Amino acid sequence: MKKNKYILGILALIFAMTSLYSCKDDAPIYEAAEKLGNDQVYFPSTNSLSIKASSLANSYDVPIARVKTDNAVTVSLTLSGGDGLYSIPASVTFNSGQAVTTFKLSYDPEVVGYDNFSDVVISIGEAYKTPYGITDYAFNIGIPAPWKSLGMATFIEDFITTFFGVANDPYKVEIQENELQPGLFRLVNPFGEAYKYNETGDWDDSRDWYLEINAADPSGVYMNVQQTGMDWGYGMISVGSMAGHNMSKGQTLEEQKAAGYTGNFENGLITFPAKTLLVSMADYQDGGLFKANNKGAFMVLMPGAVLADYSVDVTYLGRFIDTEDKNFVVADIALGEDVEIAKVALVEGKDINSAKAGILDGSINSIEVEASGSVMLPCDVDGEYSVVAISFAGEDDKDVGYDTFEFSITSSSVVNPAATVTRNIINQIKKSSIKTSIMSIK
Repeated sequence: MKKNKYILGILALIFAMTSLYSCKDDAPIYEAAEKLGNDQVYFPSTNSLSIKASSLANSYDVPIARVKTDNAVTVSLTLSGGDGLYSIPASVTFNSGQAVTTFKLSYDPEVVGYDNFSDVVISIGEAYKTPYGITDYAFNIGIPAPWKSLGMATFIEDFITTFFGVANDPYKVEIQENELQPGLFRLVNPFGEAYKYNETGDWDDSRDWYLEINAADPSGVYMNVQQTGMDWGYGMISVGSMAGHNMSKGQTLEEQKAAGYTGNFENGLITFPAKTLLVSMADYQDGGLFKANNKGAFMVLMPGAVLADYSVDVTYLGRFIDTEDKNFVVADIALGEDVEIAKVALVEGKDINSAKAGILDGSINSIEVEASGSVMLPCDVDGEYSVVAISFAGEDDKDVGYDTFEFSITSSSVVNPAATVTRNIINQIKKSSIKTSIMSIK
């Protein structure tokens, strides 16, 4: 019995040793890395891939490093790309024992200009390269235009609604103004994390994306077509305005204003008429542009501005004859909820700008109203007239409304007094302001 156990033990030992050597035979063979004789020069991985050069300087320091530091060495360099706007020395020198140094990437700010970014590659000479680091340094460089942050604006977008069922919710976005061109604004990442309908991966967060709005002419606001950095599965989404798109094809700003394609910047608020904005998705319908702002909801409210309604609308209602057979023009005045008072006048003709100037400087008599309602203005001569109303907040005039019409004292059309006597008319009678004279506008 002992003999059998001994024999079995010997066999088990032989089997184990055989298995052990078999495993060793199958194990991978590791070879030592190649020992390089050069200095193994490389660009640190911390070097920026997007360089914002200064307009107040003429060079940028580029770090470069090496592994072997025993001796001093001069390393050759070459530059490609950059449209000839940038230059570097033909070589850079490391002193003995020096692991990291820098060299100058030179440029002329006046030649480069603002927002003119280029792709550049700087390469280390073949004799000095290492296979274990970056030896061809590729980056993007330019001088960004000087932008000043104004704070957080309130933004309502009406682009994405063209394609998707999302709401026009207001949200806060940083807004900047160009210091070289006042009135040129840009929103910072308006379609990034701040946009509540985005999910992770819906936008490119590797850089900042801007929505640039040119409001240098407050009555001729436009946006060039520009990428948003957002992609909801149909390619990069781009947005802009019809005016900006048409101007890129050679049309003028004045032509776009006349066509009604431009927006307005007034009282800290940027708006556009409905259906005058554009949106596209790169992989949808060949990236074609579609009309946006279909609800007219697009809005940028500047930091510190208050969204107030200073509107004033005028509607001519007709002629009224009192008990003494005197004729009056009756008009309805509708005031926005933030209007404190409105000055109203009846003028001959339809030169509204002259009428407004006359009301403001007092050369045209006017009445004041504090609430929406009807007004009566005496008129005993046939002709073309305009009722002009200017809204005020404190001492500041805010908006002007008017209605132009033909008036005839022989007309059989008479306004029903019961339907037109409002608080404004009662106040007029109490103040005897109904005697306001008519001023002629030529």
